[in-house]
Amino acid sequence: MTYTKKSIPKDGSGPGTPNAKMGEFIFIDTDSVLTEPTRESGTATYTGELVLKETELATSIYITNETIEVTEEHTGETDGRGIIKGVKGSHPGDSVDIRNFTEATLNKAGILLFKEFTKGKWVVRKIGSLANPCYLELEYANNKTTRSRILSFKQKIADEFTIGDYAGKLPAVATSGATPVVATNEGA
Repeated sequence: MTYTKKSIPKDGSGPGTPNAKMGEFIFIDTDSVLTEPTRESGTATYTGELVLKETELATSIYITNETIEVTEEHTGETDGRGIIKGVKGSHPGDSVDIRNFTEATLNKAGILLFKEFTKGKWVVRKIGSLANPCYLELEYANNKTTRSRILSFKQKIADEFTIGDYAGKLPAVATSGATPVVATNEGA
C-alpha cells in the first residue's frame, strides 16, 4: 500500500498529550530472527510477522514506565534526509541479571518492541530491523537519589521510516529461569 495524500486535521481534544507506555522493553537479537515484517514508505504499520529461529527467545526488560522517552531524529543533507529512531528508559536497581544483559548486549544488533497506549488501546511500536538495527547505549547511576541502569536503544543509521506499529504476534521471551513465556499482543 502506498501513501495517499489527504488533509490532516487536529486529532481530537488534546492530541499533544503524552501517551502512557507499558513498563517493558522486548529486545530481540537480530541473530535470532528468522523473518521480519515489512513496510512501505508512507505507511506507519508493518505487514507480516516477526518470527524467531527455533529455540531462540527475546528478552523482556522491566522499565519504569514514566521514564520511557521515545525519539525520532531527522538528519542528513538535501536529498539524503532520514530518521534515526530510539527509545530509552530506566531499569531500577543493579541486579546480576541486568548487568549480565547489558554486558552481553552492548555490541549486539537488535530490534526493540515496546507498548504505547493510544486511542483507548495498547499499540506495539517497533524500532530497528535486520537491515538497520538498534544498539544499546548504557548509563549507570548510583547516587543519593537512585541506583539504576538507563537503557537507550538507538539506530546508528538514518532510514526513511518513522517508528512503526507492529500488529503481529509477539515473540516468546525468556523468564528469569530461562523458561520461555509467550508474550501477548493484548489490545494491540
